[in-house]
Amino acid sequence: MTAIRDAASMDLLASTALRLRQKGRLAEPAQELEWVDLSAERDADLLKAVASGLYLDCFPTVEEREDPSLWSERLWSDVSDAQNPLLRIIITGNNLHTRDRSIAGFVC
Repeated sequence: MTAIRDAASMDLLASTALRLRQKGRLAEPAQELEWVDLSAERDADLLKAVASGLYLDCFPTVEEREDPSLWSERLWSDVSDAQNPLLRIIITGNNLHTRDRSIAGFVC
């Protein structure tokens, strides 16, 4: 697990989780949240879970979405250019590396 030290990213994740709780779409965490930086940890299953779950919930309009199939190359590539900028995705939740995961939020 990667520790997130970027205060702005942590604040953004916390405010996103708060909005989802207020809408009744996210329960209060039963335990301390884990933080995973997918640019540092190559976890394709976790990336897929975010893309097919919370990402679609947060961006229900197709015109507002990026194509998540492009994310893995941008996340785990060492080469960046104008056509393929590098991507960083930070995810928070519980049991993130198991099938019983509960994703509380993410920021790109």
